[in-house]
Amino acid sequence: MSGQPAWTPGPWHWAHDAIRDDKIKSAAQETIAVMPGFGDTSDANARLIAAAPEMYEALKEMMREYEPGSSSDAIIIYPRPARTHRQPQMIITYSRPDAKYDLGQAARNAGVQLGNSSILSARRVRCVLVLDYTEKRAGRADHPEYQRVGFSRAANGKRRRIASVCWHGYGQFMREVFRMDPDARISTGHETYRGLADFQAKAPATGDHNIGSQVDPMRFEDACLCPTTAPWQDE
Repeated sequence: MSGQPAWTPGPWHWAHDAIRDDKIKSAAQETIAVMPGFGDTSDANARLIAAAPEMYEALKEMMREYEPGSSSDAIIIYPRPARTHRQPQMIITYSRPDAKYDLGQAARNAGVQLGNSSILSARRVRCVLVLDYTEKRAGRADHPEYQRVGFSRAANGKRRRIASVCWHGYGQFMREVFRMDPDARISTGHETYRGLADFQAKAPATGDHNIGSQVDPMRFEDACLCPTTAPWQDE
């Protein structure tokens, strides 16, 4: 998946024409495809086709993480023995090169655990978070704190739980990092925070980011299972 795609550049959209056919068009209003007929099925097919450029870009970002030397800090895929899920990565840059911070303790304070991490330089660390199953294994909770749902749905239409940390969990962890180093910089696939004040100003809006698709959207905050205080609000 390299090089420029040969198809019409996105974004695409769909609309009815005068005789009720569904037409997929480019941003320049060029007709890309025509779906004869009308109705819910025809509309759904047209929406799916119109989302093709967006789905291509999402897939390209995922595939990029398998390429050596990738510098993308969007979504990273980590192979797991079972129940593999995508875990957002963070790149944390400390304000001082001599800083000695315990990110594992910061994660425990936030109610999660530190997953795969790597030291990029004297000041930069790349890491992901994983769920803490302590309370669930002890029988004190029916699911780990800060667990979220994924994109697939059960037969009843509800989204399935996945082994991934939710929006609040990442927010709580970043708040712990900024408590240790208020001038640190944290880069994620959603935003870059340059210090505590910047985090408090920008973090709330990331809850509205669509982590689903154009066809089946899902707000980042809506994927959470936890009724909790927003992570940029101190108790």
